[in-house]
Order: sequence, then structure tokens, then C-alpha cells
Amino acid sequence: MYIYEKNKGATAFYYHDEREPKSLVDNQQVNWIREDSDHSLWIGAEDTVIYNLKDKKIERINETTRCMLQDSKKRFWLATSNRGLALFSKEKGIIR
Repeated sequence: MYIYEKNKGATAFYYHDEREPKSLVDNQQVNWIREDSDHSLWIGAEDTVIYNLKDKKIERINETTRCMLQDSKKRFWLATSNRGLALFSKEKGIIR
């Protein structure tokens, strides 16, 4: 996956690497892409993964996510396949 960073005038390439547990997961369907209020880009893949590319952090959860919304209190709400709506924290993962 290529991401162009306009403010840096550079392109970053993200890919799957079997030796790197924090790389993108291979052969995953991407369900959504969102930018939060801190300008972090989040990607929800088919099988239990959320990628925060700004922080180069991957959060793995036991749900397939369909979309994400950040509310006015900067909380993240995930629509999941099994659980319905889930509250997500950058620090703690899924809260409820």
C-alpha cells in the first residue's frame, strides 16, 4: 500500500513481511480507511486488525470491523460483525 504524505512530499510504502509482526497482514480485505482528528490514518482490515499508520502502530482485536467513527470527545466507535458497536481507545484497545 502506498501513502502519499503531502506535507513531506514523500510516498511511504507499507507491505506484509512475515518476519515483522507489526507489518500489514497478507491477503486481507480492507473494509475502511479513516483519518482522525489528530490526522492519523486508520485502516480496518477484514480479519481483526486496525492500523494506525501515523504512529506506525497496529492494534489487533478479535473482531472484523466494518467502519470507524470518532466522536466529538475523540472516542472511537467501531462497527463490528459480531459485537455490534464497540468503544475503542488508542491506549487500551476495545473498552466495551
